[in-house]
Amino acid sequence: MDAIGELADKSLVWTMPAGEETRYYMLEPLRQYAAARLNPEEALEAGSRHASYFRDLAEEAFPEIHGPNQIEWFAGLEREHDNLRAALAWGLELGVANLAQRTAAALWRFWIVCRHVAEGVEWFDRVLALEGGPSKAGAFALLQAGFVSIMVRIDDLEGCRAQIREARTQFVELGEAEGVMTTDSHDAVMQWGLRDFGASSRVLAKIQAIHRSNGFEWGDGFCGWFLGSAAWLPGDITQAGEHYSRSLEIYRRVGDYTFIAWRSSHWRT
Repeated sequence: MDAIGELADKSLVWTMPAGEETRYYMLEPLRQYAAARLNPEEALEAGSRHASYFRDLAEEAFPEIHGPNQIEWFAGLEREHDNLRAALAWGLELGVANLAQRTAAALWRFWIVCRHVAEGVEWFDRVLALEGGPSKAGAFALLQAGFVSIMVRIDDLEGCRAQIREARTQFVELGEAEGVMTTDSHDAVMQWGLRDFGASSRVLAKIQAIHRSNGFEWGDGFCGWFLGSAAWLPGDITQAGEHYSRSLEIYRRVGDYTFIAWRSSHWRT
C-alpha cells in the first residue's frame, strides 16, 4: 500500500472514491509499459491469479444476487465488470475452457438485470467455442446461453431452445440431477415463450412441487411467476392472480427486489 501511495503521489496511479472504498487505476500507456516488462512466466501467473479471483467472485455473487443483498452485489459486479471481462478474455486467450465457462455461467443474471444482455450473449458464444470436453461448467454455460439469448434472438427461439436441450443431454450424461431440473424449468419457460402454455404449465407445476418439498423458495416463486403468466395470457385471471400473489409473497420474503418489480409490472394487487 505504501508503494501504491507513492505511485499515486506521482500521478502514475490515480484514485477514485467508490462508496466506502478507494479504487486505484493505472493509465493505459503505463499499464502497457509495465506489462511489457513481465517475463512470460510472471505474466501467466499474474493473469491466472487475476482470472481465478474474479471467477470466484462471480460465483460468490450468484446466490447473493437472488436475495436481500442483491442491490449491493449487482453494484459490486458493475464496478468490477472490466475485471470480469479481463478474466473472461484471459480464459479465452489461454483456452482455459473451465474457467471461462464457469465465469460466464455465474454472470448470466447480472447481464440480464444490469442490461448487458447482448454482451453476455457474445461472451457465451465465445466461451462455448472453446474445446474442453464434457463438463458441468460447459453444460451450465450452454444452458444459460440458450436462456439469455432468447432476449436478443427472438427470431430464433427454436435455436435457443436447442441449446437448452443439448445442455440437458449433457447433464444427464454427467449424472447432474440438479442441472437436469434447472434445464427442464428453463425449457418450460421456452415453451411459455412459444405460447405452448399447457405444456409449459405441466412441467413448471411438477418442478414447483419439488422445490416446495425441498424448501427452495426462490425456485418455487420462479415457477409461480411463469405459471401465473401462462394462466393470465389465455385469460384465466383468477388462477393467474393466485399464482402471482403467492409468487410475490415469496419474493418479498426472500428479498428478491428484481422479481418483485418484474412481477408487479405484470400484475397489481
